Amino acid sequence: MMAEMILGDEATLKAQLQTRGFLTLQEPASGAGGMIIAAAHVLADAGINYQQALHVTAIDVDRRCAHMTFLQLALLHIPAVVIQGNALTLETVETWCTPAHILGGWSRRLRRQQPVSDAEQLLMPQPKPIQQKHNTDVPEQHVEQAISKGIQEGQMSLF
Repeated sequence: MMAEMILGDEATLKAQLQTRGFLTLQEPASGAGGMIIAAAHVLADAGINYQQALHVTAIDVDRRCAHMTFLQLALLHIPAVVIQGNALTLETVETWCTPAHILGGWSRRLRRQQPVSDAEQLLMPQPKPIQQKHNTDVPEQHVEQAISKGIQEGQMSLF
């Protein structure tokens, strides 16, 4: 259920696949890989081959959890890089690539995709700051009248 909420509906997934060619999933606290497996099931239910359309980067501090994640993702043939390390401090102890990552040529695919997304970010115009207009024309007596009217109608006063 959580994976469905995070990934979105079938139409959204297919639109993202058409624009980028694949999806990336980052899991900073992978545990045994349950959320990753759930995401793969959501893709499979949508008729998308997760073995070709999904790449995962899974991180966990605990060595045992990183091993569990690697084992499960390798058995399901999910392309992934599993890192034993700290996602907050960016410390890396060990890194493992699943067989699906190596056999699918994902290192090359990810390198090819990265410059494209960086270039798109450089070409996008910078958003202009929104200037909010403050209405200073309202006299304070109107505010006081609104507060007293609310109190008369049974609304609790904060002031």
